[in-house]
Amino acid sequence: MAHLLPRDTHVELDNRALLRRKELAALLGVIASEWASVELAMTYLYATMLGKYLPHNQRKGPPEHPIAFQIFDSLENTHKRLQLLDKLLNAVVTKKALRKEFKERTQPLIKKAADRRNSLIHSYWGVNDDYPRGLIRVCINKPRELYEASDFNEAINLIISADASITNFEVKVSKQLRWKKPSRLISSFAKAAIRVALDGRDRREDLAIAGSCLLSAGRCRSATALRSGAAL
Repeated sequence: MAHLLPRDTHVELDNRALLRRKELAALLGVIASEWASVELAMTYLYATMLGKYLPHNQRKGPPEHPIAFQIFDSLENTHKRLQLLDKLLNAVVTKKALRKEFKERTQPLIKKAADRRNSLIHSYWGVNDDYPRGLIRVCINKPRELYEASDFNEAINLIISADASITNFEVKVSKQLRWKKPSRLISSFAKAAIRVALDGRDRREDLAIAGSCLLSAGRCRSATALRSGAAL
């Protein structure tokens, strides 16, 4: 955690100050790079959910929708991107447990990581030789803060955790959007329909039997029409 310094602490703010703390400057670069990975993970999550509406082999899960990458690039900040994810999530994900996980774990973690990243990347940094192992963060109307390697590494770990949470959540969403193995009742109707198509004879009786099974199981809203042979 950063250490507060007296307001009158001298800080050297020349444009090469970061180069005098190369290790710490490199950690700032890691923070920027790892956050780019978080943004990419959010994009892939959005693309996977949007991919539900593309023609695909649904037993393998939806593909990434190409337009999703353009949409995310057009959004200006993380807040708007999270709003978009939340709305699409509510539209395509039926499992309440998954929606709850995103709102109570993944989304807060992204917000926390974003706040930490923004506070460090959008800062003015200087040095003081009395603190040879740290960088001094200078903000208007705020106390000066001393950041050491452990502080930057803490931020990096937080961002990596957010990235992993998004990736793991995407895997769960992809599995939820897959087709499940057809039940025996649905399979019986499919087989009856195939027999009709193959022999070309009137097999309405087969469809009526299968439709009755579907109706009794509550598996198909159009089962009544199937029983009457209207599907033919």
